[in-house]
Amino acid sequence: MRGDRRRRKTRYPPDVTARADTSPGPSPRARQLRLAAVLVGAIAIGFIAWLVFIKDDDGSGGKSATPVAATVGDLRALSGTAGHSVYWIGRRPTDTYELTRTSDGSIYVRYLSPGTKLGDARPNFTTIGTYPHPNSMKTVRQAAQREGAVTRSIQGGGLSVSNKSRPRSVYVAYPSDPDLLLEVYDPSPSRARRLASSGRVKPVS
Repeated sequence: MRGDRRRRKTRYPPDVTARADTSPGPSPRARQLRLAAVLVGAIAIGFIAWLVFIKDDDGSGGKSATPVAATVGDLRALSGTAGHSVYWIGRRPTDTYELTRTSDGSIYVRYLSPGTKLGDARPNFTTIGTYPHPNSMKTVRQAAQREGAVTRSIQGGGLSVSNKSRPRSVYVAYPSDPDLLLEVYDPSPSRARRLASSGRVKPVS
């Protein structure tokens, strides 16, 4: 019995086990809170592969910067100053290219229909997000394992993934740009998936 008790005591860190002596130490309530914090941290780590790149599913992406109207030339120039490619789905001559660049390096190209003002808050417009994100292919593959995931392979070795819980945003990664994660947002989930897997999501050229 004594040997069994010793083995049980050494199975857990000392700060979460009952103490046999009366020496000062954290109260049972403090130990419970500490253990709860550890468990919450472990759960958060388990979800980070998906949550780390989820943006607001309304086409805004949680933007905090001021949007501006951009030309194709502006978008090309931004690729040079940003130090990486900026993605879009090509020219739509009748649309306004609304460009937003946030402090965390995220870049959004939103296609505004004729007559729409910059910064329109409605989630009604196709948006392509370019996010600095190391090892994006790994992140997308991990997200593809989650319940409700919908995945498609893309020409060139790319992979897209969306989730039934947030169907209007589709995330894309290409092995040719391993440190960039892309988001295709559209108010129509089926159109978002088609755009993401069509091969039209390309660097501005």
